[in-house]
Amino acid sequence: MVIFKANLRVQGQMAQRINVALNSIPSGCRDLAEFAFFCGVGFTFGNLGLI
Repeated sequence: MVIFKANLRVQGQMAQRINVALNSIPSGCRDLAEFAFFCGVGFTFGNLGLI
């Protein structure tokens, strides 16, 4: 049970760090960053033959 609680704490910390990183992107660049991310994911999975 202790391992499970520690795992949830680590996941919470990672989610908080991701949230801070996403909020640090200026609002004007957020759409461009999102587009670039999804293009990167699409090209990667497409090249691997998963799409």
